[in-house]
Amino acid sequence: MSEHALANVGINPNSTSDRLFVNIGGSAASFDLNMVNAAGQQVMTDRISNNTVLDLSGFENGVYMLKIRNVATGAVSRERVVKQ
Repeated sequence: MSEHALANVGINPNSTSDRLFVNIGGSAASFDLNMVNAAGQQVMTDRISNNTVLDLSGFENGVYMLKIRNVATGAVSRERVVKQ
């Protein structure tokens, strides 16, 4: 099964020490969010809306992969996030 790309995803600031703003422009849909650390361990999962603030202040410094999936369409965005 192939995935369709989720367009208009903004992640900032990247890198961050505490808050990460997720903006998915032009959409009022629901999204599944999954974040994994460099070891592949899932460290966050949530259902979000198009404008969400993630609190990363308790996370270890490092590189994380963020996957955002539109619940209705299955479209996916993958973003690299750096926590300092």
